[in-house]
Amino acid sequence: MSSPSPEGTDEGTDKAGERKVTHSTRHVGAWIGIGVLLALLALALLYLYLGWQVGTGSEISAAGYFAMIVGGLVTLALGIGLMALIFWGRKID
Repeated sequence: MSSPSPEGTDEGTDKAGERKVTHSTRHVGAWIGIGVLLALLALALLYLYLGWQVGTGSEISAAGYFAMIVGGLVTLALGIGLMALIFWGRKID
């Protein structure tokens, strides 16, 4: 018979009898999340490729490429800025 842990609980549960989340359990969940995100990225790239192939008859001017690049950079900056504000706001509280 195994002896109880110092807190008086079993190895896999806490004082309330709920299952403990161990480091290995969180690690598996992180890998599942990464796998899902990579699958979504692959689907987005496939959609981009197929959409690009459909529109092969049309040409994009230099101004169009410039607009796409600027739009992507502005969107990226906005996302980074909002995430920084959320992080900064939590540190102040």
